[in-house]
Amino acid sequence: MTEKFAVVIAKPRQEEKAACNFELQGIEYFLPRLKRRKEIIPLFPRYLFASIDQGFNKLSSTRGVQGLVTFGQYPAVVCSKVIAMVKAVCDEKGIYKVDTRKFRQGQKVKTKEGLFSGQLGTVARLSDSGRIEVLMNILGRSTRVVMDEDDIIAA
Repeated sequence: MTEKFAVVIAKPRQEEKAACNFELQGIEYFLPRLKRRKEIIPLFPRYLFASIDQGFNKLSSTRGVQGLVTFGQYPAVVCSKVIAMVKAVCDEKGIYKVDTRKFRQGQKVKTKEGLFSGQLGTVARLSDSGRIEVLMNILGRSTRVVMDEDDIIAA
């Protein structure tokens, strides 16, 4: 592993393009990403890390790259230990693997708005799409209601 990495600024929405071009040039890079709902997005939008072994000019002239983060006239450098720590919380594809769900199965919740505003319930099932199945007492019966996780709060 390279000793030092530069902090690269990608052009807007071109992090993947920059990463692909680094790979084609044989430059070691790291693009940490995050899975949000059904899409995978950069963990640090517009930023990725690339090895400085082949020089700063080669990095900044790569397609998809806008420039490098600098302190004055000197490029910002991150040591490999910091990169290794970030990689440690990512899977093999560089996707951040921490469970970011606000709720857990069996948790008591309260609806914020809508038809069931203020109604209490229990989380029955969670999905990867950001939807939650909640058990609510409606008309004296336990009924399953599917709603967006943004529409409920912890009770």
